[in-house]
Formats: sequence, structure tokens, C-alpha cells
Amino acid sequence: MDAFDRSGGDVRWPFVVACDWNGTLVDDADRVWEAARAVLGRLRLPSPGRADFFDRWRLPLGRLFEELGVPSSQLDGAVRDWNDEVSAREAVLADGALRMIEGIHSMGGSVGVVSAASVAVIERDVARLSLTGVLDFVVGDADPKRAALRSIRPGRPARVVYVGDTEYDIIEARAAGIWSVGYGGGYRPSTALAAAGAHHVIDRLDLLPALVRRLDVSAPSRIGASR
Repeated sequence: MDAFDRSGGDVRWPFVVACDWNGTLVDDADRVWEAARAVLGRLRLPSPGRADFFDRWRLPLGRLFEELGVPSSQLDGAVRDWNDEVSAREAVLADGALRMIEGIHSMGGSVGVVSAASVAVIERDVARLSLTGVLDFVVGDADPKRAALRSIRPGRPARVVYVGDTEYDIIEARAAGIWSVGYGGGYRPSTALAAAGAHHVIDRLDLLPALVRRLDVSAPSRIGASR
């Protein structure tokens, strides 16, 4: 059996769960905010408070730094510096993340990462968190995410789910034609994810395996968010 077909008859179709990294599989709001403060400080720009920072959170990161006052000529450098600052800080696995991965694997599914963050940063985090060999794939520098999400779909009907904690994640999953699941334990509240059009919203990652079992069609219908 290949990476997309390990079900042993437990589920109707093979399926893939792709997850955002920062704010979803890792609980790292503090390090992300601190990294941004460090970058803005070097540029002699004011740094927003933590709550204001996440209210203004945008992806791709260039849009966020532009909104925070970084000149267009310095945006690429600010994003690189932010990735370096994030990488220098420890990541903490989100509550329920490992149980979710184990649960999806036990059902025959694949679990991996699709993130706009630097692939080098993600791989360092993966190694620190002892997830090497646990995740089935890691795609970093994904901008736009919809292109990466389309590329991981196997060549036959499959349930493909993307789990993310921002409106951008929901928009990109829907644009890719796959199931969008909002994670309300990350950077943005559940209400914002539902308003962005998430097919489902969860507040704990370990609820995902039970949700996946209920997705009995290969492509999502045009429905509103449910919990």
C-alpha cells in the first residue's frame, strides 16, 4: 500500500490530512509575537501589543509586515528575519496534536504539513519535537497554499482535509476544492474561522479523527461551517 492508501478497509476512501504549522500543530503564539517584535525593533518601528498583533495577523507574511509599517523595499528581509527569529525559539506541540496524528494514522490516513513558513524552520521544529518520521510530508514556503494543497491530492478520489487556524487557511483550502477545518485554538477565534467559510470548526485537534470519519464524500459540498 502507498502513503495514501493504508486504510485496511476502515474508511471508504483513502484520505489525507494536511495541517498548518504555526498556531495549529504547534502552540507558538508567544514566539511568533516575540519574533515580530524583534524584527520591528531592529527596523525602529513600533510593535503592537499581543492581542492587537493577532487581530491584525495576515498571510502571506509580507502583507502582515506591510500593515505593520515595514517599507516595501524591506519586506523580503523582514520575512527572512522573522523566520530566523522564530527558528531560534522553542516550539511547543499543540495540545492534542500527537493524539490527532496517531488517530488519523490508526485509521489509515496520512498526516502532514502545508505551511507558508520556511521549510527550514518547520524541519528544525519537527526534529526538536521528535516528529521526524511521524509526519508523512512537510511542505513549507507554500504561497499560495492552494497550489500546494492541490499538489498533494492523489490521482484518484480521496478525502483531503486542511486544518488551519486563520481565515487565510480556510480561504486557501476552499480554493483548492478540499475540506476546510478551522482550528479555534490557534491565532484566530472560532467565530472568525466560521465566518471565513470553514466547512467545520474544532477547538481541539484530537476531535479531528472522529470528524474525518463523517466525511463520506470525496469533495466538500458548499455548506456553511459546523462544529
